[in-house]
Amino acid sequence: PSWNSGEDNRTLVKSFLTEDFDSALALTNRIAEVAKIEGHFPDIKFGWKYVFISIYTHVVGGICENDFILAAKIDTALS
Repeated sequence: PSWNSGEDNRTLVKSFLTEDFDSALALTNRIAEVAKIEGHFPDIKFGWKYVFISIYTHVVGGICENDFILAAKIDTALS
């Protein structure tokens, strides 16, 4: 799956389907590790068979370069 603009055009969003709850939790934890290293924290929702990520910069109220960098680093970590 690729990153898309959120409904408000102020966020980057991506959804993943997983095999079960444990897989969703493991994926969420991998994303969280990247976020901690970058010091840039996305909103993450997860549950049985899914993970949803939303990235934006609170200070600017929308998307900035750091959001694209984090998205790329998440993609690299998950590939």
